[in-house]
Amino acid sequence: MFGAYQVGAWKVLSQHFQPDMVIGASIGSLNAWMVACGATPEALEQHWLAESGMERPVFQFPRRWHQGILDPTYAHHTMRRMCTEGQRKLRVGIVLRRFPNLLHRTVIQDDNVTWKHLAASCAIPAVFDLPLIDGIRYADGGLLDPLPLFAARDMGATQIIGINCLSWGGFGNIPNAAQLRPAKRISLRPSRALQWNRQRVEQWIAMGERDATQFRNDPTHRRLLT
Repeated sequence: MFGAYQVGAWKVLSQHFQPDMVIGASIGSLNAWMVACGATPEALEQHWLAESGMERPVFQFPRRWHQGILDPTYAHHTMRRMCTEGQRKLRVGIVLRRFPNLLHRTVIQDDNVTWKHLAASCAIPAVFDLPLIDGIRYADGGLLDPLPLFAARDMGATQIIGINCLSWGGFGNIPNAAQLRPAKRISLRPSRALQWNRQRVEQWIAMGERDATQFRNDPTHRRLLT
């Protein structure tokens, strides 16, 4: 559910900044895909405020090592629909981690992105199923680094604004990169991170808006928002 924070931040930043490309990892991959397909901040907000199918997660008993404890059926259906209905207008990059060698990172770009890549980028080991794509098993793209700024650099971005839902990450010396993080730490408790709750989503959207407003008003960031 951390993606709700990104939505609130984007509602503010989108008024001052129009990207040439959008990159996402973990839950941010879904927001990145929707933005790349032209979704307005209002449409993103409505997507997160709508009942997500995760109000009461469906548990499953993993029968194989690559399966998780949550049934991914509803989430995968949503991702299929997003990729079927979405028409990409901006460049997009989706970050994945190979499993079990999480140090091996992969960025799937533009027309190569499928719903399976979105599913893989969100696949927390032991929680969600780890998809097999072209013979390679993938896991959550935000593992080890929830804000993989390297992906923007490698795709040729010269000015980068990263929206980080967490209080850590964004490693590496990436020139001309600015990070927006929560002023107040978001709880990592599974009951908050994985279970949809409208009131909590509204709170996190509002938090993203407040932090993005402060970010926008910081003189050091104005050159990126013009």
